[in-house]
Amino acid sequence: FIPVVLETLSAQAGYELDQVTPCNVTVTDYKCVTRFGESFIYTESYSLYMISISVLFQAILFISCGSLADHGNSRKKFLLSFSFVGALSTIAFITVVDPKLYWLAGLFTIISNCCYGAAFLFFLAYIPIFSRCHSDVIKAKHSGASSAEIKALEDKIATQLSSYSMVADLTGGLVVLIAGLGILLAMNDLTNSIGFRLALVLCGVWWLFFLIFPTMWLTSRPRPPLTRGVNYFVYSWKRVGKTLMSTRELWQTMKLLFAWFFISDGQNTIITVCVLFGKKTLGMSDTELSIFAIIVPICGVIGMSLLPLYAILGFWLPFGLVNKWEVWMYLVLFGLLVGSLQGYCQACFAIILPEGHENEFFSLFQITAR
Repeated sequence: FIPVVLETLSAQAGYELDQVTPCNVTVTDYKCVTRFGESFIYTESYSLYMISISVLFQAILFISCGSLADHGNSRKKFLLSFSFVGALSTIAFITVVDPKLYWLAGLFTIISNCCYGAAFLFFLAYIPIFSRCHSDVIKAKHSGASSAEIKALEDKIATQLSSYSMVADLTGGLVVLIAGLGILLAMNDLTNSIGFRLALVLCGVWWLFFLIFPTMWLTSRPRPPLTRGVNYFVYSWKRVGKTLMSTRELWQTMKLLFAWFFISDGQNTIITVCVLFGKKTLGMSDTELSIFAIIVPICGVIGMSLLPLYAILGFWLPFGLVNKWEVWMYLVLFGLLVGSLQGYCQACFAIILPEGHENEFFSLFQITAR
């Protein structure tokens, strides 16, 4: 929903290519520019700029907080704090009633995206922790099982937890997207972003509601505190630097991060660009764009590959992502690929990272994912 909100608001406050005439957003194929600092950029580029800036801040935030959460009682506090701020900033999109405040929507994008990424980081770090604290593992230790058997059991449980969380993620996202589609159909407003902003309110409220459960029941599980006198602002950066310097000892982990970078970069880029491409180039309606987004989680658990090759054919042939029906087909197949690989990489990483450094290593995992 966010790329469409940013593009629509910036277009409503933007100008035709002469940079003087107000943008006519009532036509489906409008091409307009908006102010970005002292210069002008295309309205669809504004969405991409804001998301890119948020990713830059994400990288800084992940490194700054990751290792700190591996000490003391910070992990739960970080998880809940970022989640509450992220949910509220998502709801805050509804306050942008004047298109001239499109910059404020960009600010909410940066805040909500950073907080969502950080909250997801601290959530993922619980998977290996829970696998070591699982009742089956405790029973195995008390029964005198060997260290190899216990490690195999922990790996199995970590894989299960990762898979279950992935299914819950896709299911919850699908419910919210379908509900958001209902809002758009009820609003039936093709020239305003109010329907999409109300859908974002729903996302934020959904997020807040399910925070009730970890707030009440999630165990803190404190780790050893930081050494007295340690600088909180530079500690995580030093830890990450030390980790990167030990690449030879962690070669399998680094190879996974390297591979995950290419997979997740393609996923995040294509989903955002596809929404803008469908809206501006193919003239898709709000309803079509919402169905567009729903297709990915529906198909995200099956898995396929080699899809970019088909799109490349469009440079020379009359098919290859140049027709509307092909975009629908491409999105279905892309969803099949991404869902399976994302869950697989997440589970692998939960298994191989060092004990006691869960948040530090998942901060690297999240950075390469962005």
